[in-house]
Amino acid sequence: MSQLVKAIKALDSPGKKVVINNGLSKQFKDVFSGTHKFSTEMGIGTQYRIEARFGVNCITSDELLSDSFGEVLTLSVERAKRQVIEAIFGEFRPHFRRIEHAIYNHDIVEAAKLLHEMEEQMFTVADHNNE
Repeated sequence: MSQLVKAIKALDSPGKKVVINNGLSKQFKDVFSGTHKFSTEMGIGTQYRIEARFGVNCITSDELLSDSFGEVLTLSVERAKRQVIEAIFGEFRPHFRRIEHAIYNHDIVEAAKLLHEMEEQMFTVADHNNE
């Protein structure tokens, strides 16, 4: 399972209640209209936000900020971007190296097998009980 999948969490919005229309959205009603009966009753539900967060804390001295705020902030953002990219995609570097090695050795069967393994790791959503 990728680091991105691990970062996806449900966040409760305390006290945030929303009205729920128990029927399907309009775009699906036409598709399913002949097969099901839909309730149009309204209900109340709790709103949750499902998200993945990647971030970096950056601390710099006030003196540096006052002297060259734009430059310091630009460098900090660039460094943070590299760290977030590494957090998301860095785990796949070994896969790329092994696939590259198989290709250089003209072992297409091995390269295909390794590519499949990487794809499985990238796109498999783990069972929530194993997190």
